[in-house]
Amino acid sequence: MWPFKKKGAALNQYLSSVADIRVPGSLKSPKITRFKTSYIIFQLRKDDLEELATSLVRAQQIVQQHQGIAWAVLSNISFATFNWPPTVNTNDSEARCSRAAIALQSEFLGDVRGACAIADGVFANIASESVIKVSPILPGVENTMQRVLQMEYGQIKESGSE
Repeated sequence: MWPFKKKGAALNQYLSSVADIRVPGSLKSPKITRFKTSYIIFQLRKDDLEELATSLVRAQQIVQQHQGIAWAVLSNISFATFNWPPTVNTNDSEARCSRAAIALQSEFLGDVRGACAIADGVFANIASESVIKVSPILPGVENTMQRVLQMEYGQIKESGSE
């Protein structure tokens, strides 16, 4: 558990095992680990913001059920990888990403669109004087995002290597 959870008990419901950690100190050099992973970018369509929030929680649960981790949620768009930590065997990350995509499509029907892809990238701890964040850095994510935004809702595709 994170050491700050006791002090911020009211915030516990909003914290996850991957969190931004505020720390004092100077700027750190990133620790970089190379890896290959499958990832998915998907967008949910909901008019009601409370319903969207509930749907995003359900979508993250689906990702986790397929051993993925959601690294970013920006409004109604999510980004998840299927290789954490990067030292694990990734032979099945593409299959887990595909199964998660199928489950998302089954759950949200015409209210989701997304694309799976494979990329060689790095995991890095990105630190400033106030925040440390562990994050995947993958080439071609912007291309996958463009494909997602051009798709019709109700579609999730595997887009291959980036």
